[in-house]
Amino acid sequence: MIKWEMILAICSLLVAIAASFATIWQGVLLRKHNRISLRPILRIESRVVEDEMASMILTNTGLGTAIIKSTSLLFDGKILSKDFSISADELIREINFNSIKVKKHTLYSGDTFSSSESHYLLESVYPLKDEESLKQIKNIFNHLTFNIKYLSMYGEEFELIDQHHIAP
Repeated sequence: MIKWEMILAICSLLVAIAASFATIWQGVLLRKHNRISLRPILRIESRVVEDEMASMILTNTGLGTAIIKSTSLLFDGKILSKDFSISADELIREINFNSIKVKKHTLYSGDTFSSSESHYLLESVYPLKDEESLKQIKNIFNHLTFNIKYLSMYGEEFELIDQHHIAP
């Protein structure tokens, strides 16, 4: 005959094992939730408004920190360079901006962007005063494509390929 103490011990062991599995499963789900909710999401916004500075701004709209892995800038599909700082210099040199002075801001591999952080990529030095300047900068922005590879804090890789289409 089985003793009640033995039955109670076996039942206690089964409850402990079930509780351990439930705890481990909850940890797996929590980790998955954190990876999804703390994901960085990079976006590029173009601003071209009369009597204001024209700019292209990189913003992290996600909740997690983004770590820049690599950057490149393309003009009409042609890669200017695999390094944004060099390619922005080439863009400014090669493209006829006429009377529009444009400055670039550096973006290096390893730079981090916390949630809601913004960074200017390109910016006009002076406000755009005439219709011709507006059309010219819109045309240039429409031919640019940014390719930014970045990581989350968990090491997940993401890629932003942003080609602008600003109405003329």
